[in-house]
Amino acid sequence: MKVDQHISELLYDHDCVIVPSFGGFLASYNHARIHPTQHTFFPPSKKIAFNSLLKQNDGLLANYLVNREKLSYTDALVQIEMIVNSWQKELTHGKKLVIERIGTFYLDSEKNLQFDPVKNINYLRDAFGLDAIQYLPVKREDTRGKIEKHVKEIVNRPSVKQEQQPLKLSKKVKHKVFRTLIVAATLLWFSFNLYLVTPNHFDLSSVNPFASEKKEIVKNETKPLATPVIAPSVSPAKVETVYVANTTPEKPVSIAPKQEEIKVEVKPVSPAPQTHVSSSGNKYFIIGGAFEINENAESFVKELQREGFSDAHILDTSKRLKMVCFSGFSSRSEAVKELENLKSHNKNGWIYSL
Repeated sequence: MKVDQHISELLYDHDCVIVPSFGGFLASYNHARIHPTQHTFFPPSKKIAFNSLLKQNDGLLANYLVNREKLSYTDALVQIEMIVNSWQKELTHGKKLVIERIGTFYLDSEKNLQFDPVKNINYLRDAFGLDAIQYLPVKREDTRGKIEKHVKEIVNRPSVKQEQQPLKLSKKVKHKVFRTLIVAATLLWFSFNLYLVTPNHFDLSSVNPFASEKKEIVKNETKPLATPVIAPSVSPAKVETVYVANTTPEKPVSIAPKQEEIKVEVKPVSPAPQTHVSSSGNKYFIIGGAFEINENAESFVKELQREGFSDAHILDTSKRLKMVCFSGFSSRSEAVKELENLKSHNKNGWIYSL
């Protein structure tokens, strides 16, 4: 019989578990914390400590053995006393006493009992499934250098008077402008003098390249013939009968388009995976997660079933958390073997018994 397993199970629900004639294990709440150098968030947990002065039997461990191992109360006390004697013999011989899932005991140089708790197990049920998260530090830009650079640019910016200075033209540009002005003035003077000499024969429209085409078009035009005007003869009035056809359009006949037949294919809906399985016949279950919301628990069951755990289901309990288990077993040894197999496949879990 392994008493260390029962002590570990009691620490999930109790803050103090006393082993008669040996000492008491104390579980205190530890807040979530951040490691400043490793940049890691640690979830809240229960911190396990040991007090060697708490040796008086409070009946918690003995009654738990009575219910679990089906023993009498006196036999449970005898079993606890035998295990405590074996622990003390190992410590007196200078050996380290390792209690699974709890910690390690040893005697220092002054023969004082020392205790090192296990750090990779969280006994706080509310924080079940929460692992440590590592984050990367945020790299912030140095805005001071940017501000100083911007201030220097504003200070060294030229003033408005400097920006309004006249443009300085090069000598080549000046010569080109002067030549074009001379050519333009010469052409204006020549055309004005030519108009003064021959004002009647000079037509400014000759400059237009389309003037010749217009003249040709005018020459080719034929003058209209003069038609004689004949006075209308007066004739007696005659009455003429006029037949007017029916001009009202006929009413359009609307032809309704043919309706095409619509075929609807009905596909069978595959049944959803079973998430609730009765727990009759099994007493030990390997729990993979606990959820307050039922939808989250059902989605986790579906995920486990897709990974190959066909026996995964929600354990039917009356507690606040919906516990999702990988599978159930009738004996604890089978559950322990399956839990070790899951750990080898990087799956975490713990054993729950009804």
